[in-house]
Amino acid sequence: LGGIFYVWKEYDRAIEAYQKAISLSPTFADAYSNLGNAWVNKALNDEGDKVLMDKARSYYEKALSLSPNFSIANGNLGMWFVHQHGANSSFDHPEEIKYLRRGVQSYPVSADALNN
Repeated sequence: LGGIFYVWKEYDRAIEAYQKAISLSPTFADAYSNLGNAWVNKALNDEGDKVLMDKARSYYEKALSLSPNFSIANGNLGMWFVHQHGANSSFDHPEEIKYLRRGVQSYPVSADALNN
């Protein structure tokens, strides 16, 4: 359900659904990563609100604490750093590279990881 709301750009409703999923299964890393994505998009719609972006980062980090080799969460956190450094990021920031590489290394044939 969260994914449907996310695709429809109803980020508040997606956030509620992901939070519900987490309350039912607190170790479900995918829900934390998806929740991070919803917060990023909500933040970007609010001119990059730092509080919301920081909230997103905390959910990516939680996903990775539960599943360190989760390629999508690694890629999402890498892209979070790209958003922090702006569209003109030169990808010379160590944190960006670290998580983007982990995304690809943890699942090298993942289209999602390679897409980031």
